[in-house]
Amino acid sequence: MEQIALAQGLEGVSVDSANILNHGLDSYMKGLIRSFIELVGSRSGHESKNNTNKHHSYMKLINGVRPGHQYQMQNSGKPPEVEEQRNPCEISLQDFRVAMELNPRKLGEDWPLLLEKICTHAFEE
Repeated sequence: MEQIALAQGLEGVSVDSANILNHGLDSYMKGLIRSFIELVGSRSGHESKNNTNKHHSYMKLINGVRPGHQYQMQNSGKPPEVEEQRNPCEISLQDFRVAMELNPRKLGEDWPLLLEKICTHAFEE
């Protein structure tokens, strides 16, 4: 990781800072991806999670209980995402475009420019 930072001119960035940035970016990307997966799932009639789990699926279980949800117990050693049988469905750039048009603020403060880029790329396909 340090060699990559040196190659990119980021030699002053600590490994801890890089890890924090990496985890933040991972969380942000998962949120974006979750948006359009839920859209595709609702469009195709394959809801992947019920409403109570949908908003808290990102939280880790502590001793089989989600923080703030004392009665929501995990039945097996597998995470809830693994326990569910998901029907595969195709996801396209068009789905991503629609999801971002419905909630453009998920793209961040430069959302108008980013949304325009997404729409342009989706139109070109």
